Amino acid sequence: MRYLKLIGVQSMHISPQQPGRVRSFLGLAHTVIIYRTAIGPELLEDIIDSGAKILFEFDDLVVGPTALENSGILAQVSEQDALLLRTLSVEFLRTALNCHGIIVSSDYLAELYAKRENGLAEKPFYILPNFLETDIYREPGSKDFTFAYTSPSSSIRSELTMLSDFLARYDAVASRKWSILVMGNEKALNELEKGNFRCGRVVGHPFAAFDDYLTAITKAETVLIPLADNDFNRSKTPIRLMDAAVSGTQALFSPVGSYTLIKEYLLNDSLCIDAQDWPKVGGTIAPALDALSENVIDLQQAVRQVYGVAAAESCYLRVFIDQIGLDPFYVSDRLTSR
Repeated sequence: MRYLKLIGVQSMHISPQQPGRVRSFLGLAHTVIIYRTAIGPELLEDIIDSGAKILFEFDDLVVGPTALENSGILAQVSEQDALLLRTLSVEFLRTALNCHGIIVSSDYLAELYAKRENGLAEKPFYILPNFLETDIYREPGSKDFTFAYTSPSSSIRSELTMLSDFLARYDAVASRKWSILVMGNEKALNELEKGNFRCGRVVGHPFAAFDDYLTAITKAETVLIPLADNDFNRSKTPIRLMDAAVSGTQALFSPVGSYTLIKEYLLNDSLCIDAQDWPKVGGTIAPALDALSENVIDLQQAVRQVYGVAAAESCYLRVFIDQIGLDPFYVSDRLTSR
């Protein structure tokens, strides 16, 4: 909404859990954006009848059962999470099919959903990445932890295997004590605590509000972002990498999907590790991690170029004014489950 205001478009956030309030504003809406939310049939019909242009927005592979089944994520999560994702995917697709267009966060998502088998091939697509909301980046500062791992998912199995193998090799050759802060992921915490590391200490931190989360990872030298190369990860905006940059922390990451775009803007890509290389690189990466200040500055300039405020303003003008056809100072309602 801040970026819409920046380009001269008035907007309002309304929760779909307030259907009466949604209906009261429909007559004012030129465009309604439904973000990753399944809208009930009665409310959806009222939105359609209002004459507003309706866009469905999402930023990962959770819309439609075919795309979800092929994403590679279901084998990585618990049975309960898989069941919930399957149910949501059907409800999201039903809502999306009743919209005039689709907003996605990456070129890869647009390419996948343009395939007929994924159910949205007849819809126009608009690409709107998840941009940063600030151009203020912290300096590295003092550090309390060697590493941080921040994935909130309870059971990303391949990612946890890559992380565990990396730390085992790192610990085997470590010449100093080290530590890892594990945030919002009890499964990862429990697994790493079983590692019996020679020099390493594992510290848990509960899931935190965004500002508290950024403050916590500021205290780590390196954020670890191991990613399996599958459709799910290829479709994602590199949020964890962006958070590391804002926090003044370097990141060791897999160049998968949009993470590859950040790699292209780095002056030194020595901290970009292919998925299959995480186990062996643990034993050799320490010298590259020692250049903390240089690595942080390099990451910050790359993230700013791709996902900073200037990049966001340019993209919002292109998508909302040139492609979607909003005129400045129209009203746009954004319905979201967040």
